[in-house]
Amino acid sequence: MSKSGKPIQTKGGASHPAKVAPDHLIPRSRETQLIARETFSGPMPPPALVREYEDIYPGAAKFFFDTLDKQSEHRQGLERIVVEANVRSERAGMVLAFVLAALLIGCGTFLIYQDKDPQGLSLIAGTLATLCGVFIFGRSRGKRELKEKDPSTEE
Repeated sequence: MSKSGKPIQTKGGASHPAKVAPDHLIPRSRETQLIARETFSGPMPPPALVREYEDIYPGAAKFFFDTLDKQSEHRQGLERIVVEANVRSERAGMVLAFVLAALLIGCGTFLIYQDKDPQGLSLIAGTLATLCGVFIFGRSRGKRELKEKDPSTEE
């Protein structure tokens, strides 16, 4: 039979029921849905989007730029505070290390003066070795941090 339900005639005059394809094999019209998404990174949206905001709300572009300027000033102020605090901390550490090293070397010298040469020499040598170790460690750590920030930096 055909889709209309009538039998299909063949050349020899015999009729047989038509074969109908299953529903999943019959082509159907398809609907396509396109979803677009636009993203941007950074403090400001793209100029076209700023224009659209300006059309919707006059003064929006000025607000964006003023906000960006305030955030930039605030961030730079915080960075300045952090850098100044780090400098003060490092300076205090160096002063304390110098005082401690001078004190230990002075104690070692005093021990040598008191005829305790091995103890005095070991105190002085230990202090100097520690200072050298801290210096070398600090330099290698500084190079490593610099390399992490800028991998193109060579030693």
